[in-house]
Amino acid sequence: MHHSLKKIKKERFADLIQNIIKKQTKEEIFQSVTSEMKIIKSKKFKNPDLILALNDQVSEFDFMPVLGGEHKGEISIKVVLVEGKYKALKYYIEKKLFKKSTKIDTKTMDSMFFLHTYHYAIMAHDDRRLRKVLGIKKGLFG
Repeated sequence: MHHSLKKIKKERFADLIQNIIKKQTKEEIFQSVTSEMKIIKSKKFKNPDLILALNDQVSEFDFMPVLGGEHKGEISIKVVLVEGKYKALKYYIEKKLFKKSTKIDTKTMDSMFFLHTYHYAIMAHDDRRLRKVLGIKKGLFG
């Protein structure tokens, strides 16, 4: 896990998205996406269509309600922590994305996580309904 993520691993994933959209314009987020794509080593993961498919598949799980515990009934992406989201994404990439299990190096995994996070940040930047679901604000008045 990237050192910047280790500092915030116990914070909500939605708060990470909120911080991105408060501090960066949409154009800056797209620049970040471009720079993260350059970090990925494996050709298999450099395919933009694969990244979009991954984001779509994982989004299906993210918007399912939590089945038990203190957050029962809430949308999972609203309450999941950064560390939990990172581990779940890594598990999905390594075990479920391809027919065969595949290993992913740490730098590529970090980039994939940031790309996934930027995917949500781009959507939340313009979609007030999504921000409401996530429980985040874009600016002073949300």
